[in-house]
Amino acid sequence: MLKKNINKLPWSPTEQSIARNFSYWKQKLVMAKKKIFHSQHLDQLQQHINISDEDHSNHDFSFIHQKMEEYHNQWKAVKKRSTQMRQTSLQDRALMMAEKMKTNKEKALKAILAAEASRRSYASINAILGKHRAPLTQIDIVSPDSASGHSHSTLTNRKDI
Repeated sequence: MLKKNINKLPWSPTEQSIARNFSYWKQKLVMAKKKIFHSQHLDQLQQHINISDEDHSNHDFSFIHQKMEEYHNQWKAVKKRSTQMRQTSLQDRALMMAEKMKTNKEKALKAILAAEASRRSYASINAILGKHRAPLTQIDIVSPDSASGHSHSTLTNRKDI
């Protein structure tokens, strides 16, 4: 979940930075547990975040665990403030949008907030529904039949279903 969201936070560079750091230390902790370090992968991650070479080369399990916990706590704290930060970002965007559309800030903010509420609603609905399932294509119906005991039929036409 975290990997997907890292690049979807352009409105919050703080949250994006902490998410990347947490992801780095979490992956390094997994590697430390297995005692197999993929240095190319970690080097690639280090380029995007601010981690010293000394910390990057340290393979001590307790040190890695401490760093991961530190960034995990920071991540949780920032996530609590993320809605407020998002609203502030949207208000700033509304100012820019109002200037472009040559309208007032209130109308632009109202349009953005309506789109944002819709986005949150669909996100929560998708979370509840889970993975997308294939639509119903056929139904097997078993009905009692006086001659043989049971009658079995399969409906595949959408109108019949």
